[in-house]
Amino acid sequence: MATIVRSEFETANEVTRTQIRDYFARVYASSTDVDGAEHIKEVSLDFCRKQKLKSAMLKCVGLIKNSSFDEISKTINDALNLGSDNDAGYDYIIDFEKRFQIKSRNPVSTGWQQVDSISRGGLGSGELGVCIAPTGAGKSMALVHLGAQAIQEGKTVVHYTLELADTVVATRYDSCITGIPLTNTFANKDKIYDAIKEVEGHLIVKEYPTKSATTKTIENHLEKLVRRGHDIGMVIVDYADLLRPVSAQRERREMSWSQSTKNSGACLKSMAAQSGRHLKPTGVA
Repeated sequence: MATIVRSEFETANEVTRTQIRDYFARVYASSTDVDGAEHIKEVSLDFCRKQKLKSAMLKCVGLIKNSSFDEISKTINDALNLGSDNDAGYDYIIDFEKRFQIKSRNPVSTGWQQVDSISRGGLGSGELGVCIAPTGAGKSMALVHLGAQAIQEGKTVVHYTLELADTVVATRYDSCITGIPLTNTFANKDKIYDAIKEVEGHLIVKEYPTKSATTKTIENHLEKLVRRGHDIGMVIVDYADLLRPVSAQRERREMSWSQSTKNSGACLKSMAAQSGRHLKPTGVA
């Protein structure tokens, strides 16, 4: 609590500082039985959240002009979540036993024995895998192969495509699962359907126009699917380079390609770690 107030206090103007001092003076002078520090903490956090929310709303006025809706959502959510993280961190001595607990990665096989041996069975829960190769080397097909492998293991795969049409991606899955060449899929429609309807997993392909979706867009869509009852096992993004930065300030033209890709990659990594899902985006060398 003291850390939150101190960090905000140092950056506040004199008027705000006076308000904070007066507020705490009233709290301590109150004749109400506060029953210890817990009540003071709750009331103080409520005050801090209100101040932070006011500041966030003022900031959003400028963001509205730039139609930066994803950043508006993030700014407001950050303000509302102020003080909600009670995790003090990993204590080196007290939490000693945690270092020796066996953690289940629950990896999904890549379908390639050599890659599985290097990656200890495939990509684990909450891990980020990246396919990097020159243009035209087959990154998108590699992702389809990885997704098809997960589907056949009974996973629900959400495949985001920012370049190819959703039906084109689905047709590639048809070919990968059945072994029928892409050029012959139309002639084997019934055979393909008979094969894919026996697959245990589930595939959802979501198409977004290039540079129209952000990591926040993807996160919101995944939350919608979860609310509809989907147990998502793997998320594929094809590809990270074509995601739009969340921050309006990062959309300037002088922002380099490497900076944009690095930002999207960091956001995807964070999303994978927080959700615990397997995440596979693509990139180019």
